[in-house]
Amino acid sequence: MAYAQRTYTPGSSTTTFALTTSGGDPIGYIKESDVSVKVNGTTYTNAASGTNTYQISGSSTVEQPNGGNVVLNTGVTGTVILQRTTAIQDATVVYTAGSTLTSTDLNNADNQIRFGLQEFSDDYASLFSGTGDLTGLGAFLGGSDTWASNDSKAATTAAIDGQIDTKATAKVKDDIIATAPVSIADDSPSAGKITISVDTELTELATMSTGTAQALADLTGTEVQILDGATLTTTELNYVDGVTSAVQTQIDGKQALDAELTELATMSSDTASALADLTQSEAQILDGATVSTAELNILDGVTSTTAELNILDGVTATAAEINIIDGVTATTAEINYVDGVTSNVQTQLDAKQGLDAELTELATMSSGTASALADLTDAEVQILDGATVTTAELNILDGVTATTAEINYVDGVTSNVQTQVDAKQPLDADLTTLAGMQGATASILAGGTALTSTLTELNQIDGITLADTASLDTTSNTKVPTSKAVADHVAASTTALGGFVAIANDASFPATASMPASGVVVSITDADDVVINGSGVSTTGRTTDGTPATVTINSFPASLYGEQLAAGVGLQVLSTGSSNTYTYHKVLAAETDVKALSDDINDFNARYRTDTSDPGSNNDEGDLFFNKTSNTMKVYDGSNWGEVTSTGDFKFLFLCPTGGSGAPTIDGSIDTYDLRETTNSGTGASVTNAAQLVVSVNGVIQQPNAGTSTSGLDGFVMTDANTIKFAANLPNGADVFVIQVGSAVTLNAPANNTVSTDVLQNLAVTNGKIADDTIAEVKLDISNAPADGKYLQYKDSSDKLTWSTVSTTPTTTRGDIIYRAASADARLAKGTSGQYLKIGANDPEWADVVAATADGVLWENNLTISNNYTIASTKGAHSVGPITNNATVTVNGRWVIS
Repeated sequence: MAYAQRTYTPGSSTTTFALTTSGGDPIGYIKESDVSVKVNGTTYTNAASGTNTYQISGSSTVEQPNGGNVVLNTGVTGTVILQRTTAIQDATVVYTAGSTLTSTDLNNADNQIRFGLQEFSDDYASLFSGTGDLTGLGAFLGGSDTWASNDSKAATTAAIDGQIDTKATAKVKDDIIATAPVSIADDSPSAGKITISVDTELTELATMSTGTAQALADLTGTEVQILDGATLTTTELNYVDGVTSAVQTQIDGKQALDAELTELATMSSDTASALADLTQSEAQILDGATVSTAELNILDGVTSTTAELNILDGVTATAAEINIIDGVTATTAEINYVDGVTSNVQTQLDAKQGLDAELTELATMSSGTASALADLTDAEVQILDGATVTTAELNILDGVTATTAEINYVDGVTSNVQTQVDAKQPLDADLTTLAGMQGATASILAGGTALTSTLTELNQIDGITLADTASLDTTSNTKVPTSKAVADHVAASTTALGGFVAIANDASFPATASMPASGVVVSITDADDVVINGSGVSTTGRTTDGTPATVTINSFPASLYGEQLAAGVGLQVLSTGSSNTYTYHKVLAAETDVKALSDDINDFNARYRTDTSDPGSNNDEGDLFFNKTSNTMKVYDGSNWGEVTSTGDFKFLFLCPTGGSGAPTIDGSIDTYDLRETTNSGTGASVTNAAQLVVSVNGVIQQPNAGTSTSGLDGFVMTDANTIKFAANLPNGADVFVIQVGSAVTLNAPANNTVSTDVLQNLAVTNGKIADDTIAEVKLDISNAPADGKYLQYKDSSDKLTWSTVSTTPTTTRGDIIYRAASADARLAKGTSGQYLKIGANDPEWADVVAATADGVLWENNLTISNNYTIASTKGAHSVGPITNNATVTVNGRWVIS
């Protein structure tokens, strides 16, 4: 149970929260400023109004021993933490000269100590039980605190988790950079996440076959640009399939379209053969012929050879026979032209094409060309119908070796082939490969108007391949990871992104190629073998490479120089990101050491308790208990509770000259002296606080003061450990004594019958230690028997006591004392009970003693003041504390409590 903290978790709107522990005990406080209020992680302010404010109710004063209530300005739900943190830098109550010491002051002084102990207990209970809020300890960073990277802070798991998230997010956002067509969206789909996207065209390309992808990847920028703006279909592009040389060159070598040639397409193969068989001379026979068809037909049916016709020369043929050539104007030579004609010339001529320059030119063609021309069908010849090509243009076909199928490849072309061909890419193996791609792939390529990538950008994917999780290589620049590979890699790397890597020992550091990024914490579970040299550097660590590399750890603190860490001790180091070099961060305690410390704290909690009455059970010898009713610390001796006291260290100190020794000069002109122990030439005193000294000057106790200056002060100060400076010069011949008091002054009184003879040191019991009327006569070495009226007398010769007769005495009453007056013995009448004997100006006299006991050796005082009392300005008082003041003491003079 926490003494100084309470956590509420209201489920409905609540404004008032009791300032009590979970067990119902009030959480007292000295000042309202000692109480802090946090609502859902937000610290509220103590104010009468405003946002996130509160007030404390339940008492009219800030000294609130009964807790009270914290009242928020508005109702809340969630988590409300009330916590007291008592200021212990300065004392709550400071006693000064002339002040009035009240019970409230004493109680507040006690509360400051008690509250501080309670808060200390709370902090350590939360530290070792794991149930408290470690952010209450200044050295711990919580999940809502600003991260500080230094060696003076530790972090809770919430803080570490938040820092890992922050670092991972920053690393992912800052260190993963994409260029088109890959893009990265931060905080998408939600905060702390990223989305890696690839251009939709590239996504579509991912569906192509391996062969297609490889062929496409091999394209140069120039080759890809060939298709930019192309509108042809696959079918139209395939028209050039099988073409073996430049189409235009081939077209330029063909005959231009001509009607005559078109007509020639109608001839039979035999006619074409005959026509083709004509020699130039034979064809030229008709050149210049003026005969009509009728005239030529005269020869139709003539079967005579030229020789036979020549027979007519001089023949006296009949008229009918001669009339055959009636009207013939042909010369013999001309008629001889029918020599060898095997059938009616007219019939043959009628079946022939009229003379034409183009046909004449056709006679020059080779037989193969003629055969191909003759094989044309009507439909094929009709292609030339209406053609306006010239002979020169038609001559383009001269030498064409293309087959009909190859010529037909231009069937369906809708514009000038050369213009189209000029706009096309020359035949290329890569384009040939493209012709085999899938239709969907071609569609993507055809949609070039949506492709905004430059040649340089497209070349960036040249040679790039997709990498799955298994083949992902963090050193390759030629692989693009799949989304799964990216997810797997990010998941595997998140721990090392500005975060935390745990290893078993100093021989298990990450391999050189996998060294964590700069700033990553590497935690070594057991750093047993880590050896630090005299300069704070360790080189005993090794990596997990096949051949382990040396790990260097720098900047160990000086306290670890020349040390080897013990077994079980952990070590945290920070990666520098390179060369297997790390920087010391923090040594982690071994579990056994933590448990031992926890056991010590638990043992302390078991040994120390507080309550309003002494515990009656669960008591072990040596247990400590603070009684809050009597405000006393007690210890259990196995059967009873006894108040704890300690023996003080009292010393007489003697004045001597400053910086020297020997008798001091007290003549009214000196205010500073040195102090020495035992005598004024003894060892120099060692005083840590002026309040340790009881200093009397002419019977007046002097006021001790802090600091080294007496300006404006009464009494004295200590300028160093053995030099005292009075506020004024000591009066001439002043009677001065100085007593040094230790840290505790209450003397332990031995229990009855507990001091044995063996305990007492030989010769330690002096006369002053023996109480009056306690030594029996038999204990004395007396030489004779006693008798009434006798007195003991020391006999020098016998070295013994003897009973001797008393001479006439001036005493008259029991208790009278004889002393030597100016000229004779005189009687000093007995004093009253409790008085003590002191020397007056010349003679002894009785004086009142305050609480003198044990023959004047012990000065006792009560520890509780119940009645009001005033110390006059001319008086000084000394009490041995602690003092419980239940009344009012007015100090006009001096009151020293030791």
